[in-house]
Amino acid sequence: MNSFKNKQKFLLMFSTVLLSLVLWNCKPVKNEGIQMSSESSSPGDVVILQSKEFASLDSADIQPFFDKQRALIVRKNKGDNTIAVMVPDMPAGKVNLSIKVKDKTISEAGFTIEDAATNVVYLSLKNNEFRILNSKKTSDEITQFQGTQGELISFDVFNDKNELVMTGTTKDPREHEVFLDKGKYMIENEPGEEQMFSIMIPNIKGRVNIKFYEPAKNMQLSNEKFIGSRKFMNQVTINN
Repeated sequence: MNSFKNKQKFLLMFSTVLLSLVLWNCKPVKNEGIQMSSESSSPGDVVILQSKEFASLDSADIQPFFDKQRALIVRKNKGDNTIAVMVPDMPAGKVNLSIKVKDKTISEAGFTIEDAATNVVYLSLKNNEFRILNSKKTSDEITQFQGTQGELISFDVFNDKNELVMTGTTKDPREHEVFLDKGKYMIENEPGEEQMFSIMIPNIKGRVNIKFYEPAKNMQLSNEKFIGSRKFMNQVTINN
């Protein structure tokens, strides 16, 4: 009798262990997560994400999200376990970075959106009329165009209190360099055509007013009278 009971206990224990092993093997493999080149960055920056699961996937199958905003994959090579993702234009703060494959989340991590230092403003110019086409926040440093007279446009940036924040210069988009023999070139002006260009300004909160000026043709940028010699062209307003 005791022998029969012992056999029953052994069979029950064996069945329990076997069932546990079957259930364990049926469980989904726990994702090891993703490795990030940075846990914080500004809108427009590119962050490298690495995961062994990326190697067998095409970029069209991978869906990176910062909170609910989908991010752009700017690079994904076939068979590579890394992707390059551009941080979307969104307010600064802590967000949830999630990776989805076919609408199923495979990994999540915390990420911090930093406040961008600068704003790239894309514009067009035609007959002294400026038009804002788009703008993008970036962490790049502001650069000034150091051209000679007749090759640049000057601009002033004012905040919503009408305080001067920045004075800058950019290449005149209406003028083009034509290279001739022996390295010489001439400037051709095309006032009737719409020309595209961009400027970099500080990332100012609120309403921003940008005034454009045409410098005197005979005035060097280094001349202390450069600012006073400028002729007002037009202005645009952007809201951040």
